[in-house]
Amino acid sequence: MKLIYIAGPITASTSWGIEQNVRLAEEFALRILKLGAAIYCPHTQFRNYHGELPWEEWIKRDLEVLKRCDALFLLYGWESSKGANAENDFAIKSHLPVFNNDIHKLQAWLEEET
Repeated sequence: MKLIYIAGPITASTSWGIEQNVRLAEEFALRILKLGAAIYCPHTQFRNYHGELPWEEWIKRDLEVLKRCDALFLLYGWESSKGANAENDFAIKSHLPVFNNDIHKLQAWLEEET
């Protein structure tokens, strides 16, 4: 079973903005689960920890998990996220497949990998 890392903006200027970002991640997490993959979605795991660690500590942990994943799925708006940009750069340097908000390409890849 492939493990897919979901990346996109989490932080926002309001708590409602954070909630919207988390909801988008949850939507795609479920869609990816239904495709038969396992997922890692930091949005859902850390949604209530905003401000508890400096950004550098969060990204260090996120990249450690990304090392163990089989592919990266980028959510809509990822370009505006410092963290998602770092995760994308890391995935490219690590030769991990990257799916830019394209669930259909991810599905095709998962089907050919099984």
